[in-house]
Amino acid sequence: MTTLELVKQVASDFTQSGEKMLSTDELNALIDSASSKEEVDFYSQLYNYLLARKQQRVIQNGQY
Repeated sequence: MTTLELVKQVASDFTQSGEKMLSTDELNALIDSASSKEEVDFYSQLYNYLLARKQQRVIQNGQY
């Protein structure tokens, strides 16, 4: 599987899942298992992106 295919698969999995968010426990597990700072940064950026999307949906729906 190429990098492009892998990224597309991950994006598809997240957009198709009902959860569409990582829990802090899941994020911490990913960070603990990371083998480099770049990997930690990637997980953190992914979490921040998902959190921002969730915040946008909450605000749009007036659930704040």
